[in-house]
Amino acid sequence: MTTPLDCARLFLVAWEASAPEAIGALFADDGVFTNPLQPQPLVGPRQISDAVSVGLGKIEDVTIRVTSAVEHAQTACVEGEFLSRKRTGGGRFDFPFMLILELRDGKIRRLSEYFDTTPLR
Repeated sequence: MTTPLDCARLFLVAWEASAPEAIGALFADDGVFTNPLQPQPLVGPRQISDAVSVGLGKIEDVTIRVTSAVEHAQTACVEGEFLSRKRTGGGRFDFPFMLILELRDGKIRRLSEYFDTTPLR
């Protein structure tokens, strides 16, 4: 049985591997992914994979450091640092983040990421 923290780890590992299809596959058919860089929530594996693919195309050398992780019932909360390099210009694309994940039947029902986008502009 997949736990919420197991699923969160798989999500983060897929980001580090630059694997948008693997990220999308973690979500339920009606699963929702929100983060500050998306103008609207992404719904379903295909829409999530497509949007994540665009983002991953702009960065490389992704490393994610988890500093705190807790789980309760079907929910996980993970705090950490997202570290990467921009493909063009060579600048950094690094930020602290928090994510909250809700699982249903072993798939992500909702995953919301929170981070300050001001330094990323």
